[in-house]
Amino acid sequence: RHVILSGGVFQNVTLLSAVLSGLRKRGMAPLIHRKVPANDGGISLGQAYYAAQRVAGG
Repeated sequence: RHVILSGGVFQNVTLLSAVLSGLRKRGMAPLIHRKVPANDGGISLGQAYYAAQRVAGG
């Protein structure tokens, strides 16, 4: 039911709007970025999180 949309392609507002609308019409709950960029800028955040988990023993 939940669909995660990520990647630079979803910076295109026209495409994002069409995909969100289509998913919602099919009863799905799309999830999109709110605080982290959908492009490669978000990769470094994921890398930092992973490194912090490794250092913490997780």
